[in-house]
Amino acid sequence: MKNPQKLRELVLKEVDMAKVLLDYNVNFVYNPTLADEVQLRCPFHGKDNKPSARFYRNTQSMFCWVCYKSWDVIQFIMEIEQLYYTRALLFIIDKYKVNISSISDEPELPPLNLINGNVISEMAVETKLIKKKIRGFRGKIEFEKYRALCCAYNMVMFKMSQEGDILADIKKLDNKLNTIK
Repeated sequence: MKNPQKLRELVLKEVDMAKVLLDYNVNFVYNPTLADEVQLRCPFHGKDNKPSARFYRNTQSMFCWVCYKSWDVIQFIMEIEQLYYTRALLFIIDKYKVNISSISDEPELPPLNLINGNVISEMAVETKLIKKKIRGFRGKIEFEKYRALCCAYNMVMFKMSQEGDILADIKKLDNKLNTIK
């Protein structure tokens, strides 16, 4: 697996945001390849009577004065394609043929554990333990607290299914469980 931070740096260095914006038919006032700053109609907040956003060539970024949001090429692809960070990064690398051979492979993380002959990730082990702890509280604490714990667990599981980085959330939930009496 390649280092995501190094991939990010390479993508931001190699991929011209003006080209990406033109590929997505963003409505510019004039050609963004010929100027350092160009006004454009924001593709995200809806109808724009006047161009409310600006593309800045020197920082390879875009800012909308109505949304008060800024985007680099990765954030733009994440929003326009409705992708999570890692998928957006891979999408850009594939679409714009970014050569990533200069970035060395790193070992896979997190470390794997062996349970009942099956290899599962550290996050899966943690979530199973948390689920067992939550079930142990059933009937022993107020129903509203139990329901809140179940909702928090379900949110963590949802985030995991969306391929988010949730190890920190799992740890927080586990710490919260340890404080309940």
